[in-house]
Amino acid sequence: MTQPLSPEKLGELFQAIEDEPTGKLSELAKIAGLSLVEDYIGADLSGEDLSGDTLSDANLSDANLSNTSLSGTNLSRANLSRANLSNADLSGAHLSSADLRGADLSRANLSRTNLTEANFSGANLTEADLSKSDLRGADFRKADLSGSKMTETILRGCDLRRANLRETVLAGSDLRRANLVEALLSRFNSAKERRKRLLERLIFAVVGILFVFGPQMAVYLTEGIYQRDYDLLFFLLRNTIAVLVIILLALLVTLSVRTLGKEVFLPRTDLRGAYLMAASLRGADLREANLRNANFNRTDLQTALVAGAYFGSGKGLSDPEKRDLRKRGAIFDDESSLEYQFSVEYLT
Repeated sequence: MTQPLSPEKLGELFQAIEDEPTGKLSELAKIAGLSLVEDYIGADLSGEDLSGDTLSDANLSDANLSNTSLSGTNLSRANLSRANLSNADLSGAHLSSADLRGADLSRANLSRTNLTEANFSGANLTEADLSKSDLRGADFRKADLSGSKMTETILRGCDLRRANLRETVLAGSDLRRANLVEALLSRFNSAKERRKRLLERLIFAVVGILFVFGPQMAVYLTEGIYQRDYDLLFFLLRNTIAVLVIILLALLVTLSVRTLGKEVFLPRTDLRGAYLMAASLRGADLREANLRNANFNRTDLQTALVAGAYFGSGKGLSDPEKRDLRKRGAIFDDESSLEYQFSVEYLT
């Protein structure tokens, strides 16, 4: 609309919008003379009910769609790049060939959704639910899928290069011909994260010790008892147990407790029963992942990190491939080591 509307025309427009029986965005846009391709870029539609609408080819880039209901909505070929879709309900929606690059889909419901050929590169899908969805040919390069649920999801031919799949549930998913080169499926932290955790541990320990002993030390210093070496030594010996308790609490609260060299309080990436036939896992980080009952027929595992990964019976793997994986630290059902017994108990 290039010309401002007169009061009469504006009144007629509002009346037409009010009389629109469906209340759907696509119909309201037609009444208002707005274009779904041009006029909704960066729009704030948070919390709205847009379910069951037809918004194919719409340009909603940079739009705020957080907490919006888009269940059953047709968004095929829509531009949703950099859009905020956090906590949105997209269950049963059609997003084939949609552009979701850099979008925020954290905690979004994408279950039973058609996402074939959709582009999620660089998107944030942390804790999103993509279970039982069709993601054939979707692009997830460098996407963050950590903590997401992808149970029984079709991921055939997906590009998951350098994607973050830490703590993701992929049980029963179809990953045939998927590209997981350098994907992160391990629970291990980066060097930067480890340094950050170490600093947090030190700060916690120092604060805890000061909290317990600070007031008493202040009293000792105030009264001048610090000048008497035997009294200070007696003070330290008397509180040795308290010191040990504080240190132990600091370790328990801020450290991941390690048993047999493994962090057992953090969930692992779950790939139980996944179809990995002809998938490329070259260079992928699979350390301590649960791969029980997964199918590895023609799967490329060269240079993949597999230390502590549980392969179960290694379905689809040849004996030479199993031997090579064992040398690299993988665990199979026919092993009887203490490490294997521990891992099976935890993983299952």
